Amino acid sequence: MQNQKAFTAIELMIAVVVAAILFVASIPDSQATADEEARAFADRMQGDLSYARSLSIADPSDPTVLKVDPSQKKYWLAKKSSPDTPITNPATRKSYLIVLPLESGLKTVEIVAAAFGDDSMLSFDSTGSLDQDTPAIVRVRTGENYFDIEVCPQSASATCGQVQPSYAVESGKLRYNGVTPEVEAEADEGGTGGGGNEEEEEEEDEGGGGIIGGLLGGLGL
Repeated sequence: MQNQKAFTAIELMIAVVVAAILFVASIPDSQATADEEARAFADRMQGDLSYARSLSIADPSDPTVLKVDPSQKKYWLAKKSSPDTPITNPATRKSYLIVLPLESGLKTVEIVAAAFGDDSMLSFDSTGSLDQDTPAIVRVRTGENYFDIEVCPQSASATCGQVQPSYAVESGKLRYNGVTPEVEAEADEGGTGGGGNEEEEEEEDEGGGGIIGGLLGGLGL
């Protein structure tokens, strides 16, 4: 009769711990996903702004504008003479209209509000600069996280940064108070906002450690 090898208690404990580590590692990082989607949307909008800017420089008599409708979660490119009628997208041959969320990506991104100076659209002059002196702001939300896409008045380049929802939102418009999203984000990191994020990270780390620690404790390790 052949001897049958059995797993020892130590081997079983090691297997359980390894399985617990793999389980914790497989839990998705929701913050990382939110950051990636917000920045992907900023890149998408930057491309659309660059196209509108080039068209405006080519035809300054009737520049191309970007208009946002937060209530309908969408934005589009149009001629300033007819801002509510999207132009044709040369790539798709359809209306240059972006409605969120997109099925092909950016499934969690929503437009919350926008601040385009004194009007509801973003337009360019003959040199490609914005028609306003202050940065244009488009606020988006991914889950519980808020991001501001700030468009530079001179270069029309877009940057994206996470913020606390402290700007007042009235009827889909952002009441801009002169503080850039980057400055606000830094202030939050140094104050209560940053502390809250650190606490959340610590809680997440403790949550992961708690699973493994509980298993180890139950096994007497």
